[in-house]
Amino acid sequence: DVALPLDTKGELVDQADRARQAEIYRFVAKACLEQPRCTALQTWGFTDKYSWIPAFTKGKKGAALPFDQVYGQGIEDMLHRIPSIAKVGAAVGWNPERSLDDILADVIEDKDVPEKFKRYYKLLIDLRRHLTEGIERHRVEGIEVPITDPARSIVDCFRYRAKVGLDVAMEGLRDGLRRRRCTPDQLWRYARGARIWSVMRLSLLKIPSGHGIGLPMKTATDDIRLFE
Repeated sequence: DVALPLDTKGELVDQADRARQAEIYRFVAKACLEQPRCTALQTWGFTDKYSWIPAFTKGKKGAALPFDQVYGQGIEDMLHRIPSIAKVGAAVGWNPERSLDDILADVIEDKDVPEKFKRYYKLLIDLRRHLTEGIERHRVEGIEVPITDPARSIVDCFRYRAKVGLDVAMEGLRDGLRRRRCTPDQLWRYARGARIWSVMRLSLLKIPSGHGIGLPMKTATDDIRLFE
């Protein structure tokens, strides 16, 4: 762990500490690579959200682990990395020629792989694609912020309907279709990736005609899909 000084609000005292922390992580990773008997790098914890350091130092230090405090429930939040990870990746030479999706696709095509594993790998590919589809990353006042497109935003409202409210999700759906900010096909693709298509389909059926939906809906393969 590389703990950093925090102020009374739990914020970094000096933002430049991030860069210095990243250099320390890089130095440690490089030193490990140079020693044949060093086979792993271990941190005491994984994300700052559940770190022992703030409590132990009475809030004077923190931000010590590879993932920062925005790491929450759901693997999509692992995209919020602090600079240390990039430095470690550069030190170990992590520059794969093929993506994980390409490797999984080859495994799925392998006739010797059991079908139950192929179904799992297909699900994994869909989930990985869902993490990045419809999301653009912009820098706002020096901070990288993920911004979703309208269709993805609507689907996320249904996904977290228990928190934002189903009425908010429905209003976003009606407004998005009425203003043509998204298409039914986009909604279907994102909802399928988020595994909430059955919920959204019922909501779409409740919307009167004239909102950009070409009903009736049709069945395609094993999914029910909207057509404009």
